[in-house]
Amino acid sequence: MHIDTLFTRIDAERCLIYPPLVTDPGRLGAQVHRFTPGGGHERLGPSLLSALATHGIRLEPVFCGGNDPIHQAREQWSDGANAFALAPGIIITYGRNRRTLRQLNRVGYEVLSPERFVDNAIFYIHHDHHIAVALHGHELVRGRGGPRCLTLPLRRKAT
Repeated sequence: MHIDTLFTRIDAERCLIYPPLVTDPGRLGAQVHRFTPGGGHERLGPSLLSALATHGIRLEPVFCGGNDPIHQAREQWSDGANAFALAPGIIITYGRNRRTLRQLNRVGYEVLSPERFVDNAIFYIHHDHHIAVALHGHELVRGRGGPRCLTLPLRRKAT
């Protein structure tokens, strides 16, 4: 398992997470470390979110699968925490993860079909909308890949 299946930054203030391994990794035997070029490492704290906060990156988590641990596990298995950010606040995620989509909607994301997004992309990209494009990726998820995993960003705009 790699970090894209547990944590995806979706806009400047929020991230999409699989709660058990991001908010309380110690309960499952995981730890958060920072590795240095010289081969050393240091433990950064009790969770990824707290480690990021110590470096000035404070993010509000959106729970993959909602608040129910059973749905969190089910939707994490189908890459519910793995989204691809086309731009801050405009993400592509799997439509099969209905509870994750509801959580995104609760924090202000409009959930759109790919067809509706494509038909109106210019409008959405140039306005202050938060959008989750619900991809029909049933066969892709069976191959154990989420939208973020299936991309290779070569360059990102510096902030």
